[in-house]
Amino acid sequence: MAGPEALSVQGENTATAADPEAVPRTAVAPGPSVAFQRWPQLIPLAQLVAVVLGVFAIIWNQQQTTDGLRTELRSEIGGLRAEFSDEIGGLRAEFSDEIDGLRVQVAENGERLARIEGFLGIGTPDSATDQARPAAGDDLGPAK
Repeated sequence: MAGPEALSVQGENTATAADPEAVPRTAVAPGPSVAFQRWPQLIPLAQLVAVVLGVFAIIWNQQQTTDGLRTELRSEIGGLRAEFSDEIGGLRAEFSDEIDGLRVQVAENGERLARIEGFLGIGTPDSATDQARPAAGDDLGPAK
């Protein structure tokens, strides 16, 4: 292929084709490349490799995002567990103190009640003979 023949366009006269300065340059349509002729499956194979790499990149990115969220969630859960156990420990101590105080008050009220019953004579038997005498309708009493 000679230079002037490659630039000639169909329908042009040969005088203008011979003088490249007179005619504006036109682009030559590229023919099939030599590499494409040697390896015709190279472009689809390259596209397949690009798609597979893209899929792997998406999967890797999702995995990294998931791992990051999982790590963040673990740290938040650990913080909440520590906070709750501290709060529960404080409530346990507070309730234990309150329960101990209530036990002391119940014991004091029991002592007061015993003194009042003793003062009024409630709940104490009058004599030992009343205890020995069976109640009306009591078959379990001593035989006479």
